[in-house]
Amino acid sequence: MPAQHLADVSFWITGWVAIGALLGPRLVRLLDPAFFLCNALCAWVLERRRNDSSAPKGFWAFALPLQSVASRSAVADYAFTFAPAILGHLISLPALIGAFAIAKAFEPALDALLGPALPHSAFSLVGELVYLAGWIVIYDFGIFFAHWGMHKSSLLWEFHKVHHSAEVLNPLTVFRQHPVDAIVLDFVPNFFVALFLVVFARWHQPGLYGYVVIGVSADCWLRLVGFQHLRHTHMPFYYPASLNRFLISPSAHQLHHSSEERHFDRNFGNILAIWDHLFGTYIAPSREDRYRLGLAGGEEREYRHAVHLLLLLPIVKAARVCLSGVGKPLEGLKRLFAA
Repeated sequence: MPAQHLADVSFWITGWVAIGALLGPRLVRLLDPAFFLCNALCAWVLERRRNDSSAPKGFWAFALPLQSVASRSAVADYAFTFAPAILGHLISLPALIGAFAIAKAFEPALDALLGPALPHSAFSLVGELVYLAGWIVIYDFGIFFAHWGMHKSSLLWEFHKVHHSAEVLNPLTVFRQHPVDAIVLDFVPNFFVALFLVVFARWHQPGLYGYVVIGVSADCWLRLVGFQHLRHTHMPFYYPASLNRFLISPSAHQLHHSSEERHFDRNFGNILAIWDHLFGTYIAPSREDRYRLGLAGGEEREYRHAVHLLLLLPIVKAARVCLSGVGKPLEGLKRLFAA
């Protein structure tokens, strides 16, 4: 088989395997309850060692307080976990395939810019590790960029409000996403990864299955050791100042859900904090800081934590944003892309 044809086949097989791995977070998330309990137990022990009198003495009262698991906001999280969130990820399948197809279309331009691809060599551990690191960093930037865009675009913000309408946080709040939100969060980072794959594969062809398995496992373990399973909880977990330069702590993301104006558009990062530092959007969380969760001005009350309203109202509000720019193209663009 010609080398170029083999490279094309390898690219598409790699793409399909990657799509399967990245579209299947439900399979990986079967480990999340165990990982959450590990993170929560460590956080509870640390709080007990601090002799914080305000911290619950019992583990379950600390990890899953009644107000965070039995409120109307929490019930809406549960509903989204088993219906709209799954639907959103299924709908995003064409978006993921499109991301790889569009990236592949850039290959002729890359040939002209960088020259023809080199013949692929045998397996290289260094190449696999570089690719794995690149995958994680670029995918993380893609999530940051998509998240930043959902806050900065008046149109996309209407859909992202669903996630921010949560008045309490629990481990399932992560699934509280409008399907449009899920599509954007799937397409953007995977498009960046696909472009990276096209460029990187010119010098080294990653393993067709190994890097995906390793990649998913690496991300899973990174979230475990980084206590990322506490991001959508009320459990405080702070990193040392030196780590805050590089990583987003759970408490830093909890602050992102604040309804206080001083916290708006802060801490967009997923795992890495370097993007927030570069864009000037990082703010360090503090134990003394107190804030209410939800949307500005209590807008979350419009949705009443009802699934049908959380799905339909964003469409109505987004339509109003679009119609507000009809007949005024420049003004309409400003409304769409400036929150």
